[in-house]
Amino acid sequence: MNKKQIVYRVIAIIIGFLAGIIIISLIESFAANLFATTENYIAPNENDDFNIAFKHLSIPLLVFVLIAYTIGSFLGGFIASIIGKGIINALASGLLLMAGGIINLLIIQHPLWFVISSLIIYLPMAYIGGKLGMYLLSKRNLKFEEQ
Repeated sequence: MNKKQIVYRVIAIIIGFLAGIIIISLIESFAANLFATTENYIAPNENDDFNIAFKHLSIPLLVFVLIAYTIGSFLGGFIASIIGKGIINALASGLLLMAGGIINLLIIQHPLWFVISSLIIYLPMAYIGGKLGMYLLSKRNLKFEEQ
């Protein structure tokens, strides 16, 4: 593998990672707005510790966050595999998203079920997104070869 291919892979991984973060952030902000109008959401006061306020979040909101992780990891892996033309790029993107998730889990206390669920999501979803990206690339290449 030459330097140009390595740089191309790194760029693909970074773009997939950033796309995943953007997608997760957009879905989480949508969820925060959606659940802020329900009685299950308790907004933290200025004097509250964030960990205490986080414990009061509703289960549906936390499930929505897991859905955001799922979609973000899937699309991040998909984008990384399309750009870098390899499943390894999708997995690397998923690994970076997982590292960010672990940092989040270490900073803010989460329920145990959420910790386990979130750690299980990142890599498999990035892999599935990468597989889909590779499948679509192979179909595209077959169409060009047939013409």
